[in-house]
Amino acid sequence: MEATHVLRVTLAGAGAQDELRSLFTWLTAEPELRGRVEMTGQAPESGTLGSAAQDLIVALGPSGVTVLAAALVTWLRQRTATIRCKASTEDGRTVELTATRVRRDDPDTLQMLIGQLAALGTDTSGAGGEHGITTRSEP
Repeated sequence: MEATHVLRVTLAGAGAQDELRSLFTWLTAEPELRGRVEMTGQAPESGTLGSAAQDLIVALGPSGVTVLAAALVTWLRQRTATIRCKASTEDGRTVELTATRVRRDDPDTLQMLIGQLAALGTDTSGAGGEHGITTRSEP
């Protein structure tokens, strides 16, 4: 699998392990991302079974960046708890999102989220840096 960009997606917060598995299932349902998403883990702790999911590695072709961004925002809109999501490139550029019930966010806010994520995957300048986005909506 040849990829133009590789992004690492991590989640934090209550239930992050389950949410990461949910996101993995969501992303692998996208035809353009199928076969390009891998869940990484760590060795199990003593006395436990299996490994703990840590993050997702997503290998993206040119059109995959926008597909990933749109799929991630759509997935976030389905969440009912606060989710902290960090997407980072191999050269250290990151975008961090903290989202709480984004279901009701206006289209401009959601488009900004998609744009930030898409820029992370398409900017090849190598410039480091972090961008943070916080969005909240009440039910």
